[in-house]
Amino acid sequence: MRTFFKIQHLIYITLSLLVFGGCSHYSVINKDAIPFETIYIDPVNNNSYAPNVQALFDTQIRQKLLESGAVRIVQNLDQADCQLFIRLEKYRRSPTGRSSQDPGQITALNASLTAIVSFYDNQQGRYLIDEYALNSNEPIFFTERRSEQAPLDTKEGEYRTLPKITDALAEQIAQLILNHW
Repeated sequence: MRTFFKIQHLIYITLSLLVFGGCSHYSVINKDAIPFETIYIDPVNNNSYAPNVQALFDTQIRQKLLESGAVRIVQNLDQADCQLFIRLEKYRRSPTGRSSQDPGQITALNASLTAIVSFYDNQQGRYLIDEYALNSNEPIFFTERRSEQAPLDTKEGEYRTLPKITDALAEQIAQLILNHW
């Protein structure tokens, strides 16, 4: 019986040495460390023809970056480690649903928006991210008209959906910049 306990202890000691010996060469890398501390955000360029999204999107991207706590947004380009350029393009509305009474009447759309992102390192004088395209889309649903005089309220549906699209794009851009390293 004593021999069994000695063998059991020997097995535990051997396993412990193997486990801890393997961990001695393991090093923890801080993935939260990013090579910049300050960002200057250039004014968002809206080439998309999406109605009134430029100011909203600018606010959303700033909020996402500030919420991360990883970087500081500066108002002066000379104080920035990096510079963020965003160009909104390709705002599309594609029909996805039609009325059962009138096939020419649209009851649902898919709205999409593309953001082209560039991220410039002022210290090294080179682009870290150059012309990277991100896309976001959301469905828009309309109620069918009850009469010919009642217009479809497409603009209201579009204005309610655009903040969701731009918020998703702002989140994607923040993740791209902060998790790229």
